[in-house]
Amino acid sequence: MLTVRAASWYVVCSIVLLTVVFALAAAGGGTDRAREHGVRHIAFDTTPVRGEPRALELDRAGFTYSCMECHRDLKVPADRANLEAEHCTIVFRHGTDMSCQVCHYPDNRDAYVDRECRQIPSTNSVELCAKCHNIEYRDWKANIHGRVNGYWDPARGPQTRLLCVQCHDPHAPAFQPMQPLPPPRKTRTPSSKKRPPHE
Repeated sequence: MLTVRAASWYVVCSIVLLTVVFALAAAGGGTDRAREHGVRHIAFDTTPVRGEPRALELDRAGFTYSCMECHRDLKVPADRANLEAEHCTIVFRHGTDMSCQVCHYPDNRDAYVDRECRQIPSTNSVELCAKCHNIEYRDWKANIHGRVNGYWDPARGPQTRLLCVQCHDPHAPAFQPMQPLPPPRKTRTPSSKKRPPHE
């Protein structure tokens, strides 16, 4: 049985040891320590994949044009394979039998269209995506799909939720295959032995 003096000595040594362990872990410096162990900067990058959302407009030679400046007079082709002029570089890999009119309002190309043929403002592209991708929209609202930057607890600070078009190209939304990031370390203390690479 431990005496009071031995028990006190054991507690003091444990506290000192834990203090040293936590001090060493804190000295590693979060991001720098993670990079030291092979985690690429992408794990800490909060920049949206496709940048900030852009309005439905065209910038050419220092001028900005709305879609309707051309589409007021130009008829929209029914076949997406015959796109011309400013749209000839668009690659469609999104659904089957989709035409421009599935997403873009027929009489106002500066807006999107919902299932009931009502206009959706171009600033609200999430509502457009939600008309077909309702499961992803539900998960996006619950912060499961997509990415939220900022504080975990909204009471402690602001959160910024990315829009669909900040990650996905609306005409070809599938992501290209990506290299997975390494798994998290189980401890914050330095490891004395090398671990085999994660598969």
